[in-house]
Amino acid sequence: MILPVSVVVPCFRGAATLGRAVASVLGQTQPAAEIIVVDDASDDDTPRVIAQLPRSVRRIRLDTNHGPATARNAGWNAATQNYIAFLDADDAWHPRKLELQTAWMDAHPGTVLSAHGYVFHDIEHDPKIERVFPVSATMMLVSNRFSTPCVMLRRSLAPRFAEGKTASAD
Repeated sequence: MILPVSVVVPCFRGAATLGRAVASVLGQTQPAAEIIVVDDASDDDTPRVIAQLPRSVRRIRLDTNHGPATARNAGWNAATQNYIAFLDADDAWHPRKLELQTAWMDAHPGTVLSAHGYVFHDIEHDPKIERVFPVSATMMLVSNRFSTPCVMLRRSLAPRFAEGKTASAD
């Protein structure tokens, strides 16, 4: 079953890791309907790596480097699916990430954004939804509760990333 998800992968100088990131999307137990790679004006071998990706991967190249927030927004604006999931070019997903998170979002139609925990270098970890809790605006004022590669949101959500922000863009 193809999931109604647009995966947005912003990258800048990501030649060394982009292939692994995209492979983790292509290796999902239930594939995303589209993958959008946004090259934020890389000046290394990233364009060559992008050219070698499967034809099914959509490509956007920004003329000027503006940072990950702008690149994420470019992918979000080009997305066609109900859900958007973000994956940085230097990260990778567990093979069941999209399957589990899409099912949870489908089961909770009032939720506009969800996120999950993450682990480093533990690809064998068997993910499951162990605990669900709402995150309030007050909690977000204290600290960001979401790592961008863990987020899935509804494409219709109006707020976007702060354009031009290069640090702490999530």
